[in-house]
Amino acid sequence: MRAAMEAGERYHLIFLDIEFGRGEMDGMEAGRIVRKACRDNAASIVFISWQERRMREFFEVRPMDFLTKPLTRRDIAHEGNVFSVAVMLYADGGEGAP
Repeated sequence: MRAAMEAGERYHLIFLDIEFGRGEMDGMEAGRIVRKACRDNAASIVFISWQERRMREFFEVRPMDFLTKPLTRRDIAHEGNVFSVAVMLYADGGEGAP
């Protein structure tokens, strides 16, 4: 993703799992890279984690939302949640994107 963004590729919505790997980078670091690469902050970030205790830390990256695992069907289907908002914002090819 870093190489694509540095090459000028832009994303509207990015879901980042905080625990997505056991390597050097976690979702927080990936979010920082996205914010640095998107100087205009155009990409909306949604963090997903079971670690509610780290929630405040995530807001330095200015996410659109924070979802707590495990996600249920109700979480996903609820009107007004991040998924339905994303569909409204980005379904028209990004015209409604912030």
